[in-house]
Amino acid sequence: MTQHIGVAMSGGGHRASAWALGAMFYLVHAGKYEELATISSVSGGSITNGVLAHEFSGLASVDDEKFARGVQHLIRNVADEGLFFWGPKTNAYVRTTLALAGLAVAGLLTTIVWTAVTGLRLGALISLVVTALLMILAVAAFERRSIKADEALAAEHFHTSGTATPLAAVNRHITHVFCATELQEGRHFYMSPAFVYSWANGVGRPASLPLSTAVQASACLPGAFAARRLATAPFAFSGSPADTPAHDSVVLVDGGVYDNMAEQWLRRLPDRVTQVHLPKQLPIDQVLVENASALPGWRKAAPAWPAVVREVRDLLADKNVMYLQTTSTRRADMIATWQANEVLGTGVRGGLVHIAQDPHAAVTRMTREPVPQPTGNPATDARLAAEHQGRVSRARAALAKLDAVNADWATIARINTGVPTVLRKLGRKTTVRLLYGSYVVAMCTAHVELAYPLYDLPDPNVFATLIADDYSVAVSDLGTP
Repeated sequence: MTQHIGVAMSGGGHRASAWALGAMFYLVHAGKYEELATISSVSGGSITNGVLAHEFSGLASVDDEKFARGVQHLIRNVADEGLFFWGPKTNAYVRTTLALAGLAVAGLLTTIVWTAVTGLRLGALISLVVTALLMILAVAAFERRSIKADEALAAEHFHTSGTATPLAAVNRHITHVFCATELQEGRHFYMSPAFVYSWANGVGRPASLPLSTAVQASACLPGAFAARRLATAPFAFSGSPADTPAHDSVVLVDGGVYDNMAEQWLRRLPDRVTQVHLPKQLPIDQVLVENASALPGWRKAAPAWPAVVREVRDLLADKNVMYLQTTSTRRADMIATWQANEVLGTGVRGGLVHIAQDPHAAVTRMTREPVPQPTGNPATDARLAAEHQGRVSRARAALAKLDAVNADWATIARINTGVPTVLRKLGRKTTVRLLYGSYVVAMCTAHVELAYPLYDLPDPNVFATLIADDYSVAVSDLGTP
């Protein structure tokens, strides 16, 4: 029976882009592409989501070769080039901004020294004016970093005949949803080729909104990028709550600020279909949450001087903990819901493709799952016992595949989790490790939980050769930095 599958792609910069791609390689190989109904995403996951929307159209199935060709440029960009700080498409802008800031600081110091030596005379006044002008230019350039990232995304991934591709132009059989956080509302703002939607604004159309802008707003990491302010008039919103005043603009930042796993769209989809006038949405039967966000573990906070450096570092650490820790309760709630649906024999079932997961340890635990407690209903008990036995058998089969490969799964998971949240290049080995780890975790999870196909584990060189023909890496090498 054909299922309708929903996929959520989480945040984490290029780490999330590669992690999301690895799981997608498995879904394509398993013949599940034509069953995909919705892909929702935040942050780095939205770059992958955007590339999938841009490169694959129509109802035809996508095979391994076609998929690899369609995403190869993204893989090479993640591994060898990067997008922002550093990245070829933005390097000139970054260097110019840093140069202006450096000249402004030098000018300020020069003005201070000049004034101290000669007093506030003509030379010092000229220096002060020039310094002020440089500061204004540096701030103006710095404030354009989101626009420059948007332009880089369009130039790198989302253009048609040299022009930025409109979001409405990638309306596919899969509903691609890019989740941003609307700061005035404090909730998600959803952008898709057929609609834009938020609770406070209602439902609108994407109009001429570029695909690159939807992706960048969804990946607009606070601090690293400036919030995107978009006028609401072009969206022609309707259906907002009666007690909510009309808004003339939306202020968008990274979707991970509200939900760093992008799963809220999928979880609330049935309610939205019945309560909101959205374009027709396929009901979701199964969900895979490709979660690349996780706390990297204990790290020593070395002393820093001056104190302001320490304060800024600690503030960033605070932000990272709050940003990532919210996913732990969401993950527990999701899994509890899936387990409850298993008992009921109805509702959505799913699997979590978590970057911190050691697949060998996880599958080993699955082989030892206790028999479900009796419910008092003979028919339900018989069904649950049969499903439990099937899941344990599938876990044993997955464990055999893992045991056949010489890999340090715990170390691979630890290294993948520690990859920083950046949009610069990750390096070839890191990129292959993320793709490979995600493929393996996705296959094991989907096979055990959802009875998807199980295969021999792929050769990492399947991914390595997509980066460069002469690049190769062994499975055993992935367990080292």
